[in-house]
Amino acid sequence: MSGAQVQAQERSRLQIDELAIEDRAEATESATTPVSGFVAKRTASATKTDTPVLEVPRAVSTVTADEIRNRGVDTVNQVFQYTSGFNGEQYGGVALGRTYTNARGFLALQYLDGLKLHDSNWAIEPFGLERADLLKGPASTLYGQANPGGLVNLVSKRPTDVSRGTIAIQYGDHDRYQGAFDVSGAATESGSLLLRAVVLYRDADTRIRFTKDKRLYFAPSATLRLGEDTDLTLLASYQWDPDITVFQFLPRLGTVDPSSFGRIARSTFAGDPDYDNNDRRIYSAGYQFEHRFGKAVTLRQNARYMRIDIQAQYLQGTALAADQRSWSRTAVIAEYTIDVYQIDSSLAFDLATGPIDHRLIVGVDYADIPNYQGTGQRALGAAGTLDLYAPVYGINFGIPAISTRRYQTQRQIGVYAQDQMKIGRLSLLLGARKDWTKGENRTRTSADNFATATIVSQDPSAFTWQAGATYEIVPGVAPYASYAESFFPTIGTDFFGTPLVPTTGKQFEVGLKIAPEAIGALVTLSAFDLKQQNVRTNDPDHPGFVIQIGEVRSRGIEAEAKLSLVAGLNATASYTYLDNYVSRTSAAPAALATLGKRPPGRPVHQAAAWIDYTPRRLPALTLGGGVKHFGSSWGDSTNTFKVPSYTLVDALARLNLGAVADGMDGWQLSVNALNLFDKFYVASCDAATQCFYGTGRQVRGTLSYAW
Repeated sequence: MSGAQVQAQERSRLQIDELAIEDRAEATESATTPVSGFVAKRTASATKTDTPVLEVPRAVSTVTADEIRNRGVDTVNQVFQYTSGFNGEQYGGVALGRTYTNARGFLALQYLDGLKLHDSNWAIEPFGLERADLLKGPASTLYGQANPGGLVNLVSKRPTDVSRGTIAIQYGDHDRYQGAFDVSGAATESGSLLLRAVVLYRDADTRIRFTKDKRLYFAPSATLRLGEDTDLTLLASYQWDPDITVFQFLPRLGTVDPSSFGRIARSTFAGDPDYDNNDRRIYSAGYQFEHRFGKAVTLRQNARYMRIDIQAQYLQGTALAADQRSWSRTAVIAEYTIDVYQIDSSLAFDLATGPIDHRLIVGVDYADIPNYQGTGQRALGAAGTLDLYAPVYGINFGIPAISTRRYQTQRQIGVYAQDQMKIGRLSLLLGARKDWTKGENRTRTSADNFATATIVSQDPSAFTWQAGATYEIVPGVAPYASYAESFFPTIGTDFFGTPLVPTTGKQFEVGLKIAPEAIGALVTLSAFDLKQQNVRTNDPDHPGFVIQIGEVRSRGIEAEAKLSLVAGLNATASYTYLDNYVSRTSAAPAALATLGKRPPGRPVHQAAAWIDYTPRRLPALTLGGGVKHFGSSWGDSTNTFKVPSYTLVDALARLNLGAVADGMDGWQLSVNALNLFDKFYVASCDAATQCFYGTGRQVRGTLSYAW
């Protein structure tokens, strides 16, 4: 090795160390600024205040932008695949239009910058995220309408004081082409105006024939420092997915169990290229305002408007014929227009009463979500059959007309208060909230030319509270205990026209956190007992309708560790044990059949571990890899068959070109492989006619330049 190359390697190592130290120092100032490596020791998602994770009496998992980049993921589900208590493989990645995040056995609703996204969990682009937090367990005391398993809070990239930028091009299998850049910095010498722009464009096929993964994403942001004590950050984004892939159902026979013809090919498209056509656009604009009245009082306001426009038409399977290969289908057409108006205002007080330090927050939030959905479909099985082992495409019927128009409004207002108290090594948290909601569902059908509306109105309210404590027995080691509640209004009716009632939940949790000050490490051990009442699920006796069973109980143990060292080592590992079952039901026969049964797609055991390392003596090279294991799960709500367990391997190889060639500082070439050994597996089933293949091997090469 030449002397110039040795000097370049040493210069690159020093740059890496300096950036890591700089970013880690920056991260200690705020729970939203960049973090070097995998370990975030502060969070705002759990308390709506910038709080050390060690003082939060709840399990909170954070995936940083560095971890997202190193593992080479591009969906929110993949972001959390190495996180305890989370199952992001439930639908195997076949529905690119949505990301169903499952925490502690329940659907975890998604938030963006502390404000709730639409319940359908339309997929958000991870390249625009600074970090993603998973707050486990009920969170209604601060956030209002939420499910009991937890919530996902996605934190947008926002302008930075330090000028920085990244540009990258990517190529991968399935003819994947992607380009992206992220530029941030001060626009004025005084730093009174900070700007950032994040852009991504992707054009790719998928493992399923005739399906695409295309996206255009643009997210500009600006921070205005209106004085020493006043900041205003403007956040906007536009996301266009012109060829989203909807759920692709396949039967159990031919996927989980081989038929007399073997297994259905993983590339089989159950729709029709002459019919399937789906387009989605998401617009978002909002702001985060903060004004400090001295050191003791802070006013914050967070607001956003989001619009989602969707045009969709697709074929979905309904039944497998006795010949074990003819798959009957129905043709669906849908159009959605969803508007989401939200604002959250709060006052935070830092004060002391004797030996007790308080961080008190009081606030009020409001949401108004008017939306329209028009749907139409041919009768079940009336869209022709497809030979799953020798498919022939081409439709001989027209697009069905819109037959149902639903106009829905949801309004919610909540007032909340929370006190974080600290007495020496003891941290206490107490919070309460009152929610008022009003929902109205107006449905019109083509039966009378849409003249008459069937109206269902609901206005449930709820009081929820939480309490918890942590005690730092020695520096960096803190056991904790907590109790929390959740509340989620359920709009709509069952098959008989009976209005659905709100879903509620409560949880007891104990655990231990270890976060040494001297190194970048965080370990969380937790055990929980969680109950959800009035659980909404598909009605097996009346397809297209839902029922509410009495109660689902979820108990479990989680262990998670994250490590990042300036020496070049990053690691994350997790284990989840989940005992999730229906503990109480209504008297309806369909509900009684699920009593004592586990909901489908919830494995008892999950484990994952990832490590990547850049040797100090060889800073040009980074190698990494991970293993994810998902235990077996039931394939339907009455537990008549199981989906086998599976284990997946991921890998990373990255070359820092600046360490091997003069004039290449900042350039990197990386290769990521997901499901490296191309494991053939079924991710989960919801029923005998609704099974989902897992994603096959994905290999992508990325050339990037950072400054």
